[in-house]
Amino acid sequence: MPNTGKPSRDCHLCRRRRVKCDLGRPSCQRCVKYGTECPGYRNEQDVVFRNETSHTIRRAKQPASQHSSSESPEGDGLVSSAVMILHENSSSASKASSTAPSAQSPSAMSGATFALTPTLLARELREPWRTHSIPLLINCYAPVAFFSAIFEKLTSPDEPLIMATHLWARAYLGSCFHAPQDRRETALHLGNTLRSVALAIQDRDKGTSDGTILAVWILGMYELQIGGISGQSSRKSAWHVHLEGLLSLLRARGKAQFYTPFGRYIFWCVFMTLQTGCLMANEACPPESDEWVGLLEDTRDPDEGWSLLVCRYICKACSLICTIFPIVCEGLFDEARQHYHSLLEQVSALEHECLRWMAQAAPEELAPSSHTHFFWNIWRSARLKLHNLFFMLANLVLHTPTDRISQSTEIFDSFTLEATKGRCLAIVATAAQDTIDSIPVSLGGRSPEFATATYASWFEGMSQISPLSHVYTTRTVPKHLRNTARLALLAIGKERGILQAFKTRPGAVQYAAEAAVGISLDDTMENVTEVT
Repeated sequence: MPNTGKPSRDCHLCRRRRVKCDLGRPSCQRCVKYGTECPGYRNEQDVVFRNETSHTIRRAKQPASQHSSSESPEGDGLVSSAVMILHENSSSASKASSTAPSAQSPSAMSGATFALTPTLLARELREPWRTHSIPLLINCYAPVAFFSAIFEKLTSPDEPLIMATHLWARAYLGSCFHAPQDRRETALHLGNTLRSVALAIQDRDKGTSDGTILAVWILGMYELQIGGISGQSSRKSAWHVHLEGLLSLLRARGKAQFYTPFGRYIFWCVFMTLQTGCLMANEACPPESDEWVGLLEDTRDPDEGWSLLVCRYICKACSLICTIFPIVCEGLFDEARQHYHSLLEQVSALEHECLRWMAQAAPEELAPSSHTHFFWNIWRSARLKLHNLFFMLANLVLHTPTDRISQSTEIFDSFTLEATKGRCLAIVATAAQDTIDSIPVSLGGRSPEFATATYASWFEGMSQISPLSHVYTTRTVPKHLRNTARLALLAIGKERGILQAFKTRPGAVQYAAEAAVGISLDDTMENVTEVT
């Protein structure tokens, strides 16, 4: 490019190649096209030396409107005002020199410095967005208190955890603050991050490190931030692929992870994410779940009683859901009638065990807090889904066609089945109402905020998506509660910028007609759709 006499605003790489730069932020398109990382731009607050001549002095004295340049009005205005201030101070200093020689230099220099400093500081500081990635993650995940200590151990900017954090921060800034995004650059950064994580997993030392498993966990949170889960029962999305990777890493880390403080904290984060995924996909928890929960109980902290109870409840609930779900979907009447009493006994025992523990627990173990709030909601979600499916199982048994009832099968009492259905509907309504009551005030609910910071409220919004989605998509939930959950999901998507809240869809699963008797399927409620 020709030398115009002005400092080039192009990025360092475009200036070195002497090609025109589009001045894109955080990186220009030409660097993205070349497949290289943009080195950034020069600091526009760096000192620029210019010769002061009679022409520049005369130009500085003129009004700014007479010589404003269309090429770089911001830069010329800054330089002109700076030159004018320096010239006026130097003139006043020269006049003062004839009367007070001893005060000439200090007064002139201090006056010039005082007048010039506010003008220069008025220009905005432009830092690379990557410098804010780690602070953003630590602030947004404030309840995950060990993050800062993990990052302190990292030394290389190419660590998988740091690269995953940059990727997440990019999505966070784009969705929360509508920052401009370049899809090609995002895809390039995503590919580099996935490659870095894959190489770390293959490494013998890094494969089981805290940073590697947290990097995969953050990739899962990135998928939620951009709305990467397309359907409740789908296992093909990138989020579910990351869950499978997390499960493999938990198995590889072995029992040693339960005996280090960071290892236990990381296990809690990862395992609860896995349980949430199993609950959404109607699948059983990993076979190692009972062993893992047992190891947690052996090394339990005093305040982990409720958390461990929820883990055990979800493991058993997911096992029952995995059994009931195909029966009510495919209309397997023989299996429904054969296993009904056994399943009813297991569901009742699970419910009584949980309620008995809650009745005997100390008040401080169940007191509302940012820690117990999440476990309360995931327990309500599992309880709601389990009893919703058992309601449909009772429906299937009650409305079995006469020609499908064999001579050897048991005759069921219709009044007992109706009573069971009524209890299931009552539990579903209670769980849904408690979930709605837990919505914080900032999202249109009545629950107090556990933290007033914007980042902490973002975390609360993230933790509310799964419970509210279960309430909204379950058709046995009273309609007014479903509508409230829908509005809260819209608020999370709009105000918190978590796009997964827009992707919830009711009616994604088709059940047998006999199982859905009494459930309104002609629902006219609008889906949660993204508002552009």
